[in-house]
Amino acid sequence: MRIVGFLGLFFLMATIAKSQNVSTIVDEGKLIHSDIPPSGIAIIDQSNLYNTAQMRASNLPGCSYWQSFTAGISGTLSEIELGFFNYINGIGTLNVFKGIGIEGKLLNSQSVNVNCAGGNCLLPFAENVEIVAGLNYTFQFIPGKGISGIYEVQVEFAGSCDGGIMGVVDPSGTDSISGMDLVFRTHVIPTSNRMRLSNSHVFPNPSNGEFKITNNEFCISGLEIVDITAHKIYSQLYSEKVKAIDINLSENFPSGIYFVKIFSGQHFQFEKIIIQ
Repeated sequence: MRIVGFLGLFFLMATIAKSQNVSTIVDEGKLIHSDIPPSGIAIIDQSNLYNTAQMRASNLPGCSYWQSFTAGISGTLSEIELGFFNYINGIGTLNVFKGIGIEGKLLNSQSVNVNCAGGNCLLPFAENVEIVAGLNYTFQFIPGKGISGIYEVQVEFAGSCDGGIMGVVDPSGTDSISGMDLVFRTHVIPTSNRMRLSNSHVFPNPSNGEFKITNNEFCISGLEIVDITAHKIYSQLYSEKVKAIDINLSENFPSGIYFVKIFSGQHFQFEKIIIQ
């Protein structure tokens, strides 16, 4: 791997951020809740904000880094946020390619301002690229004028981004880095707001407030529970890959009808639950 000499790792505490999803609840023909965005509103698609290290990268000619991801939503990629560290004030180039790596079709290339006052910075860059759910895409950052000889980006070590591969380029060639991902987030204006998960089960139901939630096909990444008025009463994210979860609502919530929203990445499923 050709990264020795201009890359260094510094481990910090991880920070976790939650991705957004769109949803609608309809019970017995009545609309209970909807957070589907109006047409033209972007939502978060891929979100990898587990910042566990910094990576020093060179601004020497021919040096850059890239990150691939699998799109979860079809629509217009409207923004990419990218994690930097420490003071940076300069100009770079942000490219977007189809496929994994930078050998695929170039979809967009633009000059971007990179301004980080210090510490951890998640910087937004506007895009206008059509993407398709389930396909792979790659963005590449090339440092330019004003960026210091050694600048730093945020990374996750070991990487857990679904379908993600991180790579670096130096004058001698290109390497992917196993087990690492850049800190980034993508925003998409969806052409379809239906991202349904299936095969989740909640039992016993009805119950006294103690439920088990399982999905034999997908890992569960989070839960939200709302009451009949669509008021959120419970929310939990899971950093580990789990397919079975026990929750206890018996002490804090009265008898009645509730809806549990089960997340797996950018997909979700609603289940109606009853506390007796």
